Amino acid sequence: MSYIYDSEMPFEENNRLKKFIKKSIRKNVSFLLKPYIEFQNQVNQENEKKYVIVQKTIEDLMKDQERMTKHQEEMTKLQEEMTKHIEMLEKKNERYERHLDKMQGDIGAVSRQLMWVKWKELDRQRKLQEKEDDVLTCDICGHSDIRAHYDVKVAECIFNGGQLVRYVCPQCGVIFGPSKFKALGQDGINEDYWVHYLGFKEGDSTEKEIRAFKMLNPSKEKVYLNYGCGSWSKSVELLREEGYQVYGFEPYAADIDNPYIIGGKENIKDMRFDGIFSNDLLEHLINPIEDLQFMKTLLLKPGALMAHSTGCFEYVHEITRFHTHFFTGESANILADKAGFEIVEKCDDLKENDFICCVFKMKDEKVEYLSNMFAIEGGEKEGTKLILPSNAMCIGPYIDLGADKYCLRIVIEGDEVECLFKCTSNMGESVLYEKELRQNHNEIQFRVEHLCEKIEFTLKNTGKEKVKVVEISLI
Repeated sequence: MSYIYDSEMPFEENNRLKKFIKKSIRKNVSFLLKPYIEFQNQVNQENEKKYVIVQKTIEDLMKDQERMTKHQEEMTKLQEEMTKHIEMLEKKNERYERHLDKMQGDIGAVSRQLMWVKWKELDRQRKLQEKEDDVLTCDICGHSDIRAHYDVKVAECIFNGGQLVRYVCPQCGVIFGPSKFKALGQDGINEDYWVHYLGFKEGDSTEKEIRAFKMLNPSKEKVYLNYGCGSWSKSVELLREEGYQVYGFEPYAADIDNPYIIGGKENIKDMRFDGIFSNDLLEHLINPIEDLQFMKTLLLKPGALMAHSTGCFEYVHEITRFHTHFFTGESANILADKAGFEIVEKCDDLKENDFICCVFKMKDEKVEYLSNMFAIEGGEKEGTKLILPSNAMCIGPYIDLGADKYCLRIVIEGDEVECLFKCTSNMGESVLYEKELRQNHNEIQFRVEHLCEKIEFTLKNTGKEKVKVVEISLI
């Protein structure tokens, strides 16, 4: 039996029906809304987690901000301390520089006084020891005679060196002396230069050095040496800035902070150059012929040039003890000839610019390199020659070659000669030339396209018989 809900239905039945309908509605609504409620709850949970994370991030950022603020304050304080420290160091540096200037001034004063006392005493000894009948020999032409027969030139040294007595050679015209300076010996002369540079400074000779250099007609692909460059000249630096391959040699001046300036003959004797130039050097040499002969060993190939400028090709600048030769008369030509050169050009600009320069050309037709070669793999030296058994080698001379044509002469003796020659750069890294050699004379012509360093000649005996290397030279 079913009932229809209406107003005529009994009250209790009607009330139950209402309750049933409400309950059903609630169940259906709950069922329909359940996924949404669950989703909303999940969203709320995620939002709560994000809120917690955001809150923590904000707290961390605030802490970082506090730390950064504190760090910035510390940095500001440190910067202030550093500024104060720098100011203090600058003041100390100023005091140090004043102290250094004073100390250098004191050292200079002491060195000048020391030189004055030293040379005053040496002058006293010289007057007691030198005799009129002492025999004096000219360093240039070898002329000998007693002291009384020489014409004398007397001057006073402006560098506290006392009286300067020089002698005129009647045969070649050179004016040499003072003998008291040469009597110091090389060690004493080196020490006198050292003390001198503590008390006196040289003038800037850069312009004259560059002018002498240009008289070599230089090429930027070749290598040159400023012999006796000093520490005050800027010629090496300026010429290298122009692209020239220029080195300097200075055995005396101290505190040279330049990688292209070499000190001591032992450090330069194995180097080779396309040309050499100097300014105000020749007059300082105690043994000019020996020194020019040494310079010749530094020249790369036959016909190489040297340009030496000095006012002392005339009798000028005589007021210093360090000027030991004045190359007047025929002495310059005789000097060149005995050292293996000839003077091929002379620029005389003494009156206008205090500049005289002579260009010396090597007379030798070859430059020998066998003495600079090393025997390895069983090879050995026999006097001036190299003996190479089978598979033995000789290597060297590790020189720099500028862009040019070269002709190398190699002379080999033996019954059956089988030798391989190689010319390489950078100690064997790049092969420039190679050739099988024959018995006796071999002339090898090769070209270098650009400046190559550490040139190595290698000669290997690839045969079974022992061979003898007699000559390796550039011609």
